[in-house]
Amino acid sequence: MENSHYEMVKYHSRQKHKFIECYLKIWTDNVGNKKKSGVPSLDIIDLYAASGWAECEETKRYGTGEDKWEGSAVLAARCLNNYSFPRSLILNSYHPDPGKREAQLATLKKNIEPFKRLCGKVEYESLPIEDAVRWALPKVNPCYPSIWILDPYTPDQLPWHVIEAIGNHRGTYPKGGRLVERKPEMIINLMTSSLQRNIEINPRIISDAVGLKESEWLPEYQETIKGHGEMNARQYILKLFAERLSEYYKKPPIVAEIQSTAQTNIVYCMLLCTDHDAGHYMMKLQGIPELKNWEIYQWRGAAERITTKKKLEKMGQKELFDFY
Repeated sequence: MENSHYEMVKYHSRQKHKFIECYLKIWTDNVGNKKKSGVPSLDIIDLYAASGWAECEETKRYGTGEDKWEGSAVLAARCLNNYSFPRSLILNSYHPDPGKREAQLATLKKNIEPFKRLCGKVEYESLPIEDAVRWALPKVNPCYPSIWILDPYTPDQLPWHVIEAIGNHRGTYPKGGRLVERKPEMIINLMTSSLQRNIEINPRIISDAVGLKESEWLPEYQETIKGHGEMNARQYILKLFAERLSEYYKKPPIVAEIQSTAQTNIVYCMLLCTDHDAGHYMMKLQGIPELKNWEIYQWRGAAERITTKKKLEKMGQKELFDFY
């Protein structure tokens, strides 16, 4: 399956997509079980859909691990295709270069086409994020469940006001003789490594990401966090972000830290934001353990081999079996 318009990623990104897969699987297998009555309809909105597939140059180069896998848009399509009552799949695939944008969108449509149950239920656009949110929000009925996938390429592509607009898109549904507020669910990639690099040299980037003025957080970081050892810059940014999310969700986000391929640092954090009791509980009980087991038994071995081969290549050495 060769395609020059697939999203080129590093091997650590495989963990991110597994996190998304683990949560969507809960909707397919538990919420949308066809044997259950009263299954609600479901919208999934991916505002950074790219081409729908990811391709990894590292695994190709070093001959280990998966070299292609389903990206967020195809994972979302698979979830809805297997779900009892799919309502809509809303996909935004933007690239600043017009030629690449057109090719990427065409590839995305081709990759979604095999999901036959979604015929007539998929909408596509190719817009910058602010325009994409304005386009997508009216298409989503807030009285029914929705999952928003927010996986930007850089921190500045996901300003706080985008999260705010989605978080305020709420409705109600009847439960036990009363109306209960329904909130959109969000899967967010918080790009902590990029943010922490800029925490002092360009604090505006952090302010835009968390929706706070510099005066509301930077003095605290400089006076009580930096150099005190209790919390590093990444943990502090994650705390700020989680506190802001608490304005919209009563339950704390479920967080998975995504390691670099060399397993020496955290590249970014994936957050699941939901106040749904069953979804929150099942992700903690089932989704996160599944992710951790997969990391140990499938991802980690390939990551270690890639790291070792990179080191050998840097040193100009041949692989050990070349000497025998």
